[in-house]
Amino acid sequence: MKTFTISDIKYIEDGGGSFLRLGTQKQVEIKITVDGVVKGTVIWSRDSKTDPPPLNLDAPASAIIKFQLYRKDMLNHDVYLGSAEKTIEELCTQALPITAKLYKSTRTGDLQERPRSISFNIHVMTPHEPSNASLPNKPVPEPKDDMGVIDSNLSSADTALADAKAAYSALEMAPWGSALKNVEKFNNLVQGIAELHPYAKVAWGVLSGTHKLMTDQMNRDENIKQLVGILDEIFAFLTESSELKRILATGSVKITDSQIKILTALTWQTTECAHFICAYAKTISYWTRTLKNIVSEADDKIQGFYQQFSKMKSDLQAHAILQTEVTVFQIKFSMEENFSLLNTKLDSTDMLYAPGSGYKPEKQCLPGTRLGIIDEINTWIHDPGNSQQVFWLKGLAGTGKSSIAHSVGRQLDEQKRLGSFFCFDASKKPPNSPQHLFPTVSLDLAGFDKHWDSALANIIKNNKSLRTTDSVYRQFHEFILEPANSLNVVGPIVIVIDALDECGDASSRKVLLEVLVAGVASLPENFRFIITSRPQKDIIEAFQEQPHIYCKDMDTIDGDTTQNDISTYIQIQLSHLVPELDKVWPDKTWCSQLVRRAEELFQWASTACLFINDPLENPVSQLRLLFRNVTNQGLKDLYQQVLTKAVPGEQKQIQLKKILGTLLYAQESLTVPMVADLCLEIDPTVVKKLLQQLGSLFRGVSSSTMVVEPLHTSVRDFLMVEGQGHQFYIDKNSAHALLLNASWAIMGALKFNISQWPSSYLVHTDGYESNPGISAQLLYACKFWAHHLRNVPFNEETFTQVTRFINSKILYWVELLSGTKTLACAIPSLQIVTAWIKQSQALGLKVLKETQQFISTFWEAISQSPAHIYISALPFIPRESILGELYKDHFSNVLRLKTGRMNKWPGLVNVLEGHRGSINSVALSLDGMYIASGSSDGTIRVWDATTGTPVGNSLEGHKQPVLSLAFSPDGTCIISGSLDRTIRRWDVQTSQEFGIPIEGHTAWILSVAFSPDGTWIFSGSSDRTIRVWDAATGIPVGKPFEGHKGPVQCVACSPDGTCIASGSYDNTIRLWDITTGNSIGNPFEGHHDLIESVAFSPDGVHIVSGSHDRTIIVWDAKTGDLINTLVQVNTGLIHSVAFSSDGAYIVSGSSDGTIIVWDATTHSPIGGPFEGHTGPVLSVAFSSDGAHIISGSDDRTIRIWNAADSIPIYNLTEGHTDLVETVAISSDGTHIVSGSADKTIRVWDAATGSPVGHPLEGHTELIESVALSPDGTCIVSGSDDWTVRLWNTITGVPIGSPLQGHTKWVQSVSFSPDGTHIASGSGDETIRIWDVASGNTIGAPWKGHAGPIQCVSFSPDGTFIVSGSADQTVRVWNVATGSSISGPFQGHTGSVQSVMFSPQGRYIVSGSQDATIRIWDAESGSLIGSPFQGHTGSVESVAFSPDGNYVVSGSHDRTIRVWDVNTGIQVGKPFEGHRGYVQSVIFSTDGAHIISGSYDKTIRVWDASFEIPLQKTAAISSDVDLPTNSFSAAAFSDGISLKKENWACGSNQEPLFWVPLQNQNFTSPRNPLIIGSNPTIIDYSHFVHGISWEKCKSSIFI
Repeated sequence: MKTFTISDIKYIEDGGGSFLRLGTQKQVEIKITVDGVVKGTVIWSRDSKTDPPPLNLDAPASAIIKFQLYRKDMLNHDVYLGSAEKTIEELCTQALPITAKLYKSTRTGDLQERPRSISFNIHVMTPHEPSNASLPNKPVPEPKDDMGVIDSNLSSADTALADAKAAYSALEMAPWGSALKNVEKFNNLVQGIAELHPYAKVAWGVLSGTHKLMTDQMNRDENIKQLVGILDEIFAFLTESSELKRILATGSVKITDSQIKILTALTWQTTECAHFICAYAKTISYWTRTLKNIVSEADDKIQGFYQQFSKMKSDLQAHAILQTEVTVFQIKFSMEENFSLLNTKLDSTDMLYAPGSGYKPEKQCLPGTRLGIIDEINTWIHDPGNSQQVFWLKGLAGTGKSSIAHSVGRQLDEQKRLGSFFCFDASKKPPNSPQHLFPTVSLDLAGFDKHWDSALANIIKNNKSLRTTDSVYRQFHEFILEPANSLNVVGPIVIVIDALDECGDASSRKVLLEVLVAGVASLPENFRFIITSRPQKDIIEAFQEQPHIYCKDMDTIDGDTTQNDISTYIQIQLSHLVPELDKVWPDKTWCSQLVRRAEELFQWASTACLFINDPLENPVSQLRLLFRNVTNQGLKDLYQQVLTKAVPGEQKQIQLKKILGTLLYAQESLTVPMVADLCLEIDPTVVKKLLQQLGSLFRGVSSSTMVVEPLHTSVRDFLMVEGQGHQFYIDKNSAHALLLNASWAIMGALKFNISQWPSSYLVHTDGYESNPGISAQLLYACKFWAHHLRNVPFNEETFTQVTRFINSKILYWVELLSGTKTLACAIPSLQIVTAWIKQSQALGLKVLKETQQFISTFWEAISQSPAHIYISALPFIPRESILGELYKDHFSNVLRLKTGRMNKWPGLVNVLEGHRGSINSVALSLDGMYIASGSSDGTIRVWDATTGTPVGNSLEGHKQPVLSLAFSPDGTCIISGSLDRTIRRWDVQTSQEFGIPIEGHTAWILSVAFSPDGTWIFSGSSDRTIRVWDAATGIPVGKPFEGHKGPVQCVACSPDGTCIASGSYDNTIRLWDITTGNSIGNPFEGHHDLIESVAFSPDGVHIVSGSHDRTIIVWDAKTGDLINTLVQVNTGLIHSVAFSSDGAYIVSGSSDGTIIVWDATTHSPIGGPFEGHTGPVLSVAFSSDGAHIISGSDDRTIRIWNAADSIPIYNLTEGHTDLVETVAISSDGTHIVSGSADKTIRVWDAATGSPVGHPLEGHTELIESVALSPDGTCIVSGSDDWTVRLWNTITGVPIGSPLQGHTKWVQSVSFSPDGTHIASGSGDETIRIWDVASGNTIGAPWKGHAGPIQCVSFSPDGTFIVSGSADQTVRVWNVATGSSISGPFQGHTGSVQSVMFSPQGRYIVSGSQDATIRIWDAESGSLIGSPFQGHTGSVESVAFSPDGNYVVSGSHDRTIRVWDVNTGIQVGKPFEGHRGYVQSVIFSTDGAHIISGSYDKTIRVWDASFEIPLQKTAAISSDVDLPTNSFSAAAFSDGISLKKENWACGSNQEPLFWVPLQNQNFTSPRNPLIIGSNPTIIDYSHFVHGISWEKCKSSIFI
């Protein structure tokens, strides 16, 4: 067996070729196997500046090593490139670097050499040689803390294990006896110094434990001996110091803080040294397991400690202790193997973090108290032989657990041993959740250690899903366990978790307890967890009898010790009152009575001291009051006494309960002024006065800025837990009712523009914030009134208030939430209110539903600016909207839609958001209760189908995108398939994965499905197979089903469970017998592109399929016959299809973002398009009752639609259904002709945009070009079907037969000026002239161009033809002779897409794919001036104005531009509005308008007078009314353009208004007419915006 390293791996393309074609990734995957076993995979990237990391392998010399190479195709599928294989022995004899040719099997099985190879080095390692010996040993500076303490951390830089053994065997016994004796003396000597003693005791404990370990496990080592010797000398000096003895013995001289600091640092240094020696003395197995490789600098560390102690000794001997300044420092390890990681910047922006959860010095124990338990904890922490990693301190409320935790936390922090301190606090609002714990701890540890910082940075880098995960399991594994593997710290790292019981109820902390119990044991053994909690049942059951958890019960602490500590505490707290109290209770009997009454509860003592110390009261009177109570039931009686004293009398107590109810049941922490503002029934001065009297129970009561919180969780329990039998219990429903009524009253201030938004041009993304004058109490009321309503039982009075609010304030409520960036709480609030009033069918329910739809539909606008609630959203609200009716008369100065307004809401019920990647799959449980979604973020989420709220945590486990999921028939289980090649099973109730991942496919899992009885799982994969699995065990059933020639994209099981249907990239559907795995019948053929979705009808008779060929086909499931191809209304790829549960309907989702419902019998569209998604719809499903449709989209949202509320499909016959390639205008300017990829030609009325006659149909491929005869009676068209056709303009009837002759597509056609001839240019590189009357070709085809002819055009006199070609040239031809008389005109660097003669025939204009326009002299071919530049995409079309002074151009940059022919300068601004490539442009015959055709399926008419000083004619009318006020009109002078996120912007890119998806074909002053499907014609005459936007509200309602 040999150990060898393969490094410097490179991929080589022989001959300089490249396999990296369009759409592929620029990298290859190299899989390395040894004797058929995969040993590793490396990624080689062309763009990488570094080679892949080396691969270390163990194998015999005779083993065969094989390299297999793959690349990714444009669908991200693996493509096999070839392989190379040899024995290791052969490779080791070759010169380096080794170059290996790749071979690939042919179809006949022969190996064929490929024009590719790989290069690599191979290195066989000798014994003890480190596997990464080539890494540089870079020194890292040794950082010190502010006291200069060297820590004990060892480097994990690679050195041989043999070196460790040598060091181990050379150890000699050090002078431990003397050293330990002197350290113990020193420890006893300083016991009286409270600040110093704990550290001295820790040093003694660790050193004595190390001594035992050394005695038991080590031989002698001279270095260790010297180190222990210097320790002996330095502590001997200290214990014999007369100065120190004098200070400590007599107390006549007080030790200074500086001296304490020096001695403390010395004890810390001793502790660090002891930890180092302890680690050094561990067995070889310890080094191997924990530190991986013994570090070579161990001797340097020993020497560092020795030199430091020597310096201390010299300084102490040379100077008196009072003058000595000791420099103490820590040694930090270098971690050379991770040196390159240290510069990785940690970006924790999205990670959860709980600010303020750390230890608080003011909460620690007073000096001299709790020394016993603190010493016990410190001993446990530093005990080298301790194998228990958790110290669980449990006890009842008030026993002082938290004070102990905070004390230990402070000490550990000072010793640089505190990794993190996390305090749960139920009084915080919102409280820290279990999901906050591990991210906070990990970030704290990143600050504690730079190597943890680097490891965490690399783990979360570019992984937002991980950074924001709320899975406690995943958090622990990724944020704690993984970084811990990179941390080689010697000595304890301590995590303190205080008040674990306050992180929620038993159910919410269940997962956390499981992780703590199982996960902590997986951490390195030097990790220590200190956990405090009350003895809650679930915590006891989780922690008890766990071998790695040490349990300490506060009850087991000696009672006398606790009472002594409480006595000390009380005397310190009341020290200033001793003379006064001793007068009444001599000899401190008052103290002994308080101690007795405390009953070992520190919280009782703390509260009592605060009560006695009340500055507003007499301390003797306060104490007498406490002593008066003879029953003394602990904290309960104490709290009752305090409250009774603060508010005597029933009336004041009622007021106090209202105040405290407001404080405790509020959804945010409140300050005193906020409490006063929310207690509307009580005078604010009374609120403040009553709260100020509760300083012994609440913090923050004397401040106007601090939040008010209970000092202890027992105070909260006393007031809020029912059944304690006292008058101060606060009823939950009553408290919420008070808060709700207060919210109603406060929200009475809501009004129009309460946000005081200065301009509608300002949006949140520009950093603008709302009116700072909005009060905190108003914001609180708007955010939380619905939450309080939920906790109030239904009653008519409250219902009336709700209804009044909905009908009068709802829009202003939305405005305030928008302005304060809190709109996210609006829909959840409305859902709560809807559920609360569901028993009433009043108008309010409809308004609530509509308000949710309003917010969802217009979210992009109103979440950015409250102004756009009124000027963007309201104008586009449906005609039949109740919400619109409520407010339509209030806001008259807004946009007015003449056409294009929806009649009713587009069926949207809810939008579910939370995923951070596209939604690839959605499914509903059969009972309709749950929706499941699978996403590219690698997670699955479960949602409540009624409310849309998440159910449980996200399901996390997949390491790559989730492509498919399904519910089990009983709804208890979800299965998911992923790019990570696994299928996983999830428990719906617990949100946990069960069983192990199902593996077996060799490529991505593209589809999964259950059998109807839930016993089997079916999966389809890009490995071209279908597999069947046992759902319970995950074991494969039978062999893979093979037959498809491409990836299996989708699978579905028949309702009777006997067969599977599968759809594939091979364009076919296959049926399979589940029992035998055999294919049933022949493949279903009919689609022309990959099949993305298949589904059985509920009766199993039919199969429906959706394909990338943009069609949906219904098949006979038994025979495979194609029954019907559904008429295409979706213009995109079909991603998903599904039947309704009754089989009556089919739903489809498309890449154009729409959803269509079809009648399953007639196969006609009956509903939709459901529009709202802003990306492709990737998955659709019907609810079990057929009432709703669920859709998942690339826009990262799941949407729920009301299937019954679907809106009619917009005017399907009114426009082209595919891109518009070409437009032309009649010579009289009355008609526009267009040709489209939908294979039709259409004629339009130029004035109104109405269709004239029926579409002209006959071509079998897209129409590339159309032209009108000069007299307007005839249309000529050229098509990709290789033909030219003539049409009668009036009747639409074809004239004669198609003109045939071209052998490729016809790209361009043109009429001669006299109408007798037609010129056509083709992809066959020829131009043909046709006689219009006979249809015959005149002469032979004209040849000369070396590429396809892209465009042809006659000269004005008809004697010449100009042509442009893909060969980048322009030519001029003599019509009579057919010869090229001029050209080629050269200069363009891209295909010439369009040419035209000037009206006088002197010039030629050309537009090219090089994004330029050029003007040529028609006779000489010389370029006139410089190219016109400005477009950023291919120029597809150019045309002269009728007077020849201007050129118009249309481009793939989606703009139209006008150019001055004489200067070459662009005139004005571009015409913007098309949402697709502009393919064709022309001037109207009078030059007043420009007509354009685009990939967005529309023809647009533009007012050219905005750029050209021409007189408009009446030929093309304008339906656009201009604004009447000058401020608004100015914004339109340069036009309106639709920008990203659907904003219509002015000339300075200021947002004018937001446009819904279905209205984006809208008119503007520059674009008065749109011809196509559903144009939106807008009246701008009343539109106000900018700083005038407030005027949108009618004056009579202001």
